Amino acid sequence: MRLHPDGERFLLWGYDERVELGSLETGATLQTFRRQQAPVSAAAISPNGQHLITWGYDDTVQVLSLEQGELLATFDGPGSEVISAVLHPHGHQALASCSDGALRILDLQTGTWRVLGLHAYPALAVAISPDGSKVASGGLDDAVRLWDLASGTAEATYASRASGEGSLPEAHRLAVSCVAFLPDGQHLLSGSHDRTLRLWSTVSPVQEAPPRHKRPVRLLALSSDGERLLSGEDERWRLWTMASGSPIKKFRPPPGSTQAIALLPDERSVLAGKNDGPLELWGLEPPGVLARLEGHMSGTLAVTLLAGGREALTGGRDKRVRHWSLERGTCLRTFEGHTGVVMALAALPDGKRLVSASGDMTLRVWRVDTGECLRVIEGHTATVTSVVAHPDGRRILSASKDQVVAVWDVESGDCLFSFEGHTGPVHALALFADGEAALSASEDGTVRRWDLVRGTAHGLWKPAAKPRTLAISPRDVIAVGLDSGEVLFLTWRD
Repeated sequence: MRLHPDGERFLLWGYDERVELGSLETGATLQTFRRQQAPVSAAAISPNGQHLITWGYDDTVQVLSLEQGELLATFDGPGSEVISAVLHPHGHQALASCSDGALRILDLQTGTWRVLGLHAYPALAVAISPDGSKVASGGLDDAVRLWDLASGTAEATYASRASGEGSLPEAHRLAVSCVAFLPDGQHLLSGSHDRTLRLWSTVSPVQEAPPRHKRPVRLLALSSDGERLLSGEDERWRLWTMASGSPIKKFRPPPGSTQAIALLPDERSVLAGKNDGPLELWGLEPPGVLARLEGHMSGTLAVTLLAGGREALTGGRDKRVRHWSLERGTCLRTFEGHTGVVMALAALPDGKRLVSASGDMTLRVWRVDTGECLRVIEGHTATVTSVVAHPDGRRILSASKDQVVAVWDVESGDCLFSFEGHTGPVHALALFADGEAALSASEDGTVRRWDLVRGTAHGLWKPAAKPRTLAISPRDVIAVGLDSGEVLFLTWRD
């Protein structure tokens, strides 16, 4: 429902494709509009009370004369279901919150759309300040957000630290279902499914800590240039600037449990290995499946890119490695030989060979173009959880549940160094850009640094929560995903 600007009438709409104008005094229906050919998801009245704007489930927007009911214009919708919509006080723009999490602005003169910003989950309510300069939104992510309408800059997030979206000690605990600016434009009222109303100041700055995930961070993927990082768990993904550790955007991940990700060079899509489904090429903006690659029978645990992101290698619970053309969406070949699940993959710098790590306690070196197994490397006494290729192309590093990090000669399969010190399974490995040192993260709660020149331990760090994943940029900025949901960015000083 929405009130008419005259304060004497109201607007109703629904799934019966009708919009009704009623009298507040009597409750009687004064006028019925049936122009939409589909259920109406949102409706609004222009500030001068002359025009009615409706959004339909058929992805159209209609502008009608409120008094005569004449259809004045029809525009294409935003391509995603409109949940809530309001008009700008000047009447020349409309703001819509969409089911893909985006807030979009519609120019009512040209019919063109632009994206203002994104919620991790759909915004249920939107409002525009009386002077038309600010936008407020409240969503399923338990957050109230304040935006600058002209630039799209997110100016404040009113959310609790527990939500993973903000840093306030007290804020809404459930979805935010309504927002409204007070007439002074300096205060914002929000209502939530937690049965509370909260009043916020829009002029007092909100000191925000870096956002965090709600669940342990199991996924990290660097951009092709190493300047940005995608972090993730099953509820949301976030994109960060590696140099500063600043958050850029957040995204909705695919449904289900994702076990491995690779960020494609366009940074608009991700190759996602699912625990219980097919490999998916997932679009970030708007979120959605771009392609499904059927092949692994029972889940994909490892993903890496080849050929500038045009091809990919994946490893699965079916004990196989598969080589894919992402352009054609087809499997080029299958690598068979492991007798346990394939846990991790690494392409050697020449692009002609790859290494796989498995639950059968071995590493295998393969030819990419033929699928031939060149070498089986044995030595670990438990599942091999991680593998990385050294930039010299002659060595590989592996980590295992046997608590050991090992360095191997690719050609001979000989173990060059065996690093011991962890007291729990080792989850992750990452190499510094010069190849002279590596980091490992373990269930024992520590991150250890290893000197690959001398073959010695070279430092230990224990964060406040267990480290789950690691990544190192070409500039040697370290990203660590923790069980607490935090992503920490740091440099290691000797």
